[in-house]
Amino acid sequence: MALNEPKWKQVDSSQLKWYKPPVRHEVDESTDVVEIEPPAYYVQRKRAVLLLEKWNPKDVAMWLSLDQDLKQYQEIFELLQVDGAILTRMTDAALRRDLLVKPELHRKKILYKIEKLIAKIC
Repeated sequence: MALNEPKWKQVDSSQLKWYKPPVRHEVDESTDVVEIEPPAYYVQRKRAVLLLEKWNPKDVAMWLSLDQDLKQYQEIFELLQVDGAILTRMTDAALRRDLLVKPELHRKKILYKIEKLIAKIC
């Protein structure tokens, strides 16, 4: 083997383990476009988010009232008309700045509960 050859060429191909991605690829040869089907989890999550986006502020307030840890924020969420579309896009900064949730642990808990709700719907 020559000294100038890259190290990756020195590996025997029988030692390699090939990984099959969890997506299906379809190539349209007439346009050279590759269509990729996303894994089922992402499709299910998107459906769950779309369902949650249909919630109105009353639905969000009811969800908050069912959880003892989040019940104290029900009034401010309802006052600011937080609906499902806003809930699914909630960020730490929005909780702190707009909804006045000061304790960092409370903000983390709210974001965790939102993700848990999405996962539950999946």
